[in-house]
Amino acid sequence: MDANPKDYNGVTPPAMLGLSYNNIGNFSSADNSIYTCVRTVENGIPTAIDGIEQFDIAIKIISYELGVIQITNSRLFNADDVRNENNELPDCSGIFELSTNLYTDIIQVGNQVLEVVFELRDDVNLEFDLVNFLELN
Repeated sequence: MDANPKDYNGVTPPAMLGLSYNNIGNFSSADNSIYTCVRTVENGIPTAIDGIEQFDIAIKIISYELGVIQITNSRLFNADDVRNENNELPDCSGIFELSTNLYTDIIQVGNQVLEVVFELRDDVNLEFDLVNFLELN
């Protein structure tokens, strides 16, 4: 399967959640991966890495039991300025805080929507450990 199957990663969240984001990550059971986008910040201030502030990323679940994930692919987020089904430019629910190495995001997993926090544990292999999660409803 393509590492980034759509023009941009993510899905429109259920309106009933009242989220401030119009695009959240999505888990694909077909390939055991999360497709999302991430904004990079340092001390809360948008920060570019190699000139890019927002990335589409593909994340493989390494261990459900231990809560370990690994970024397997990245690219510029929504490079072609594709609009969502509501004719809006999608935004990113994911945030990677460079000062703390924490990745936070909102991810749809089937009928559940989870707010997750991961901490970078291996900056060479881009592996993260689950710190916390909360089901939103």
